[in-house]
Amino acid sequence: MKKVICSILTIVLVLGLIMPTSFAAPKDDYQKNLEEVMEEVEETNEEIEELIQEAIEDVEEVLSSDKNEKKQEKEIDKIIRKLVKETDKIAGKTIKNAAKMGITVVCEYVEVTIGNRTVLIDPLRVVSL
Repeated sequence: MKKVICSILTIVLVLGLIMPTSFAAPKDDYQKNLEEVMEEVEETNEEIEELIQEAIEDVEEVLSSDKNEKKQEKEIDKIIRKLVKETDKIAGKTIKNAAKMGITVVCEYVEVTIGNRTVLIDPLRVVSL
């Protein structure tokens, strides 16, 4: 009876020592991936913010020009389309890179006023922690 109890306790002790180390490695990789993704998301959001500022400056330049209102509206439309296209492209790239590492990143649309218009732009946010 003592041998059985000693054997069981030995097995439990060995498993207790082995199990925590076996779970530690993937968590370290996940943590490393998470940090990389969070850094990439931050860089992407900064890039999006720069693109927004450039678009605002471009629209202000158009509005201060002597062109008639129709031409101004067409140029503003063009600037906004370009902004949305570029931000969607870089956000999509970051989302794909994060997905490859097993981390979920989503776009969280915010309203940005550019000239006399409100546009939905997509800064990113990390979802799965």
